[in-house]
Amino acid sequence: MRSPLLSLLLALILTPLIHADDTTLQWFKGNTHTHSLWSDGNDFPDMITDWFVQHGYQFLAMSDHNILARGDRWMTEEAIEKRRKALGRKVLVKY
Repeated sequence: MRSPLLSLLLALILTPLIHADDTTLQWFKGNTHTHSLWSDGNDFPDMITDWFVQHGYQFLAMSDHNILARGDRWMTEEAIEKRRKALGRKVLVKY
């Protein structure tokens, strides 16, 4: 049995956006599975969000593992470097 939240999410993703003129259909562009440094990703949540906004996405779901989204999250630079995965360059260089 599907949960109501899953059904709503599927409806939002699978239903095209109908413009005011009722003749042009457009799909939403988004990502429903993204990880940040707080889980097993390779960037900070706010930087990930900014990247998706800059690339025209209308929605984003952060899906970090075993993390509650409250309170501050701080990591040492060394801990961040241990998690880097992209292109072999330092994670913090781009900031």
